Amino acid sequence: MHQRPRRNRKSPAIRNMVRETTMRLDNLIYPLFIVDGKGVKQKVSSMPGNFRWSLDTLLPEIEECLTART
Repeated sequence: MHQRPRRNRKSPAIRNMVRETTMRLDNLIYPLFIVDGKGVKQKVSSMPGNFRWSLDTLLPEIEECLTART
């Protein structure tokens, strides 16, 4: 086959049906890791910018995430 088939590009409906990836804000997740203890905020070395949180420090982080989204 010397030509790439174009049948998947004929109409917007077919293009939407065969599209591989659609990224929306609802598809994203914010990773939160929980550890035992109090006052704990440990860096996750393999994931820069992410931390392991104890329950007492996790709640303010969740509230900040929720207010940042709206």
